[in-house]
Amino acid sequence: MSDRERQLIELAAQGHTDSSIAHVLGISEATVSTYWGRVRIKIGPYSRPELIATILHQQLDSIIEDLREQNRRLADKLQHVTGEQWGDPETNYHLKLVMEAPEAILIVRDNGEVEIANEEAARLFGYEREEIEGSPLINLIPERYRVVHARHREGYMKDPVKRKMAAHSASPGLRKSGEEFPIAASLAPVETAAGVRVMCIVRELDSAYTSSN
Repeated sequence: MSDRERQLIELAAQGHTDSSIAHVLGISEATVSTYWGRVRIKIGPYSRPELIATILHQQLDSIIEDLREQNRRLADKLQHVTGEQWGDPETNYHLKLVMEAPEAILIVRDNGEVEIANEEAARLFGYEREEIEGSPLINLIPERYRVVHARHREGYMKDPVKRKMAAHSASPGLRKSGEEFPIAASLAPVETAAGVRVMCIVRELDSAYTSSN
């Protein structure tokens, strides 16, 4: 799709009417209708909500596929890291890789405590890194979901395996401010001398996407 057609979909997903879209883009409503026609030719003869949902699904699938590839590369690089190897990010290649990653990454101990949070994870949840590290992972989850999460974590740790981010598995995250927001995560266990660590790559999902499901 063209940039203008993408703008049309993004504005429609935010709840804008054709009149509002025309005003925002500085075009006529007739031109907006023309763009809708072009989108239907490319995507299919769907209703407006179906078009929005279909395109958002496609965009999210593409994002998740990219994250899966990033997760695979990071997991492969971290597979041989031991507990004593973290050290200083300025002198440790593996830790520097985690800290400078463009995605939010948490390294979690088998007891559910966060051992390492990179800067992007701290930004995503609204904390300083030092506030997250050493704290229970469930602090980043709304209270009403914590019991269920604890059961899931215990079950996962009995047989930890790589788990890819799924397009339709949105979960609620909790920022320091108390704001809840939709997230998806991929998991990769890492064997270390200090025990199993789980690398979590967390991505905030678009609220427009989650509201369309």
